[in-house]
Amino acid sequence: MNNALKFWFKTFLTYGLLSLSFSLIGISLDYFSDNVEKDDKIGIEILKSASLEHVLGHIGFGMIVALPTLAYRYIIASGGFAILLDADHLIQFFGIENIARLGHGFIFAILVTIVMMFLFGKKDYFLGVISFAAILSHISFDILIGGGSAFPLFAPISTRFFTFQANDWLLVLTSGVLIVLSIKIIISRKIYFEKLNK
Repeated sequence: MNNALKFWFKTFLTYGLLSLSFSLIGISLDYFSDNVEKDDKIGIEILKSASLEHVLGHIGFGMIVALPTLAYRYIIASGGFAILLDADHLIQFFGIENIARLGHGFIFAILVTIVMMFLFGKKDYFLGVISFAAILSHISFDILIGGGSAFPLFAPISTRFFTFQANDWLLVLTSGVLIVLSIKIIISRKIYFEKLNK
């Protein structure tokens, strides 16, 4: 259990710092558009109305996408990653409102996957895939509680926001689960064939 606690502490700290650092890019970019200003206001209102249900919802959705791993180590880690994605809201406490949810997109998802695997195990494919899928789970819950939402999925390369309707949360969450399940199947097949060849 001590090893698991060390794993969670190190990965949570790293994931949170990466989320916060990546969002700082928004300070130096020209993100002042009608969509961004509106979205920032939504983000601030969510932050102000943050509740235990909001926190637990993100953690719960994060854990759901990691269920195919069948490993509590990754299920708990994914729940932590999902809520730590909101580390960017800490910047808003300092009155900086132009952080356009930069961590809520594919560029950050790819980056955090690579960094987490590089730091904690290049062959830890489950850690890599939950690092990615936790972002999908986070977006899914944001869509659910917001009755729809918009995200800069390709920031900082593009400032375009992609809008999701209220029921899209299920599609996004299912996508996260299927991505993790695909890696589980690939790894299981690899182990199976390695055993056969021994």
